[in-house]
Amino acid sequence: MDELLVDSDDNDVEDLLLNSIGSIGRVNFVGLSVDATKKYVFSNLDVAYAFYNAFGRVNGFSIRKFKAGHSEIDKSILWQTFVCSRQGYRIFRGVDETNRKRALKPKTRCGCVA
Repeated sequence: MDELLVDSDDNDVEDLLLNSIGSIGRVNFVGLSVDATKKYVFSNLDVAYAFYNAFGRVNGFSIRKFKAGHSEIDKSILWQTFVCSRQGYRIFRGVDETNRKRALKPKTRCGCVA
């Protein structure tokens, strides 16, 4: 089903339901605020990932999957957090430059909060 539905709750806030990846093409990401993205509801995790990936590309950053909550019954994913791919910092593992066998890779994490 390729459609964009509007679902209204009792609290007068309209939730925009995206049923498929094809319906993401109808969303105008230019000028879309972070608060406006919170109004979208997704039918599955793949649609949500594609939506936030498109939102990130338009706004100049890439995203990655971060945390996920799993069901205790069947271990399916209940929720997923997406963050900027440069969010956070590299984990220090106790190896400094003097006792390394290979050169350090360039830093890819800078604490971005996009």
